[in-house]
Amino acid sequence: MNFHCHEFISRSSSRWRHWLTALHVAALCGGCGGGNPDLVRVTGTVTLDGAPLAEVAVTFTPTGDTLGNGAIGGCDAEGHFTLTDIRGGEGALPGEYKVSFYPTPSGASAGDPGDVVAGGGVGLPGDVVNPNSTSVRATVPPGGADVQIALTTAGEPHLVEVTAATADL
Repeated sequence: MNFHCHEFISRSSSRWRHWLTALHVAALCGGCGGGNPDLVRVTGTVTLDGAPLAEVAVTFTPTGDTLGNGAIGGCDAEGHFTLTDIRGGEGALPGEYKVSFYPTPSGASAGDPGDVVAGGGVGLPGDVVNPNSTSVRATVPPGGADVQIALTTAGEPHLVEVTAATADL
């Protein structure tokens, strides 16, 4: 009889351990897969010498006190992009960013960070490829933004215009 009680208690403890482990994992994941509620929508357009820049990944790397790991977006044929947080979820955290650009191979899905890989030569200026030394900067306001980036190959300064998001974004 003691053996059966011990077996029951042992099985009950095992069940409790499983439930406690499941609750612990659920508590740790709290928002896993739900996205970051602090992300704001960031869209934009990139041009090179006045023409839309396609097949390029736009990478926002946090600088200064900006939180997070950054965001990335792929340009479509018209040079339009929408940022996706590196950890998932559409948007970026508000703050200051260094903006760099990477060529993507033909056929990569615009806006899909999983398809963004270096593919070589679309005539990008060398000073915008390295995320550590790029001269391009953008500040994402708390309500989101539309970012217009005009890159040049003639040695002229690259221009960035950030417009705070409106209800239309």
